[in-house]
Amino acid sequence: MQKNFRLILLLTAFILTFLTGYAQEKNNNDGNYISGTDYAHAHDKKEVRREEEERPEANVIKFSMLSWISGCIPFYYERRVTPWMSLQFGLGLTTRDFIADGVTYIVDGLGSAPQNYNNYAFYGSQGRKSSIGAYASFQPKFYPGRRALAGFYVSPMVEFKRFDFTAENVDPTAVSDDEQPVYLSSKIKEYRNAVDFTVNIGRQWLLPSKVSLEIMGGVGFRKLWEQRRFITESDAYNPATGYSGYSFTNTTTWSNTYRPEFNLSFIIGGYF
Repeated sequence: MQKNFRLILLLTAFILTFLTGYAQEKNNNDGNYISGTDYAHAHDKKEVRREEEERPEANVIKFSMLSWISGCIPFYYERRVTPWMSLQFGLGLTTRDFIADGVTYIVDGLGSAPQNYNNYAFYGSQGRKSSIGAYASFQPKFYPGRRALAGFYVSPMVEFKRFDFTAENVDPTAVSDDEQPVYLSSKIKEYRNAVDFTVNIGRQWLLPSKVSLEIMGGVGFRKLWEQRRFITESDAYNPATGYSGYSFTNTTTWSNTYRPEFNLSFIIGGYF
């Protein structure tokens, strides 16, 4: 009986020792323990992330679909440089800025006041017309999800826009019978330069068909400087015509200012 009791005590002590050691080992490995199924999922996710970071597609060529409304026709090239960052460069043309024209048209009293000769919004036979200018941009993009070219990004952007115009050249020595300006055959060249600094957020999708889609919006400011020719009128004595009455002359004005800038873009392209 005593012998059996000792055997039971030894067995109990062995079991307690084993369970204590097992519990300590499990406690130490709790944070690192992964079941077979969980390990497979974690391995798959790791492989997916590795494949995304090492994907062969590293370039996107694209076009902004709605920028023509604000007078720009830009083409972009985006290049992935790290798993979380890309660099984007833009080149293009500028043309008529419909948004600026609309604002000017409203502010200047719907283009009906006499001082609106050669207004940017007055695109008649006797007004200012747009010609082709230049566009350039630089944009580093940061992808927090380490999936550069695909997904959500944050990006500062700088753009240079050169808008060129031709305006009617008024004859200061002549006035029409209805006291309107008389124009010469020669034209006057004008320009508007703008540098836009914006901070943007956006998202880009790389579709299986090798097509990229992107939406981007941001806010910032514009540095603007321009040269314009206004037609001014006077009803005082004009020595050029030799009589009192209406006369018209070209007056050159320069502007150098800042203003708020907003950006909203819808972009389509292809990746490779």
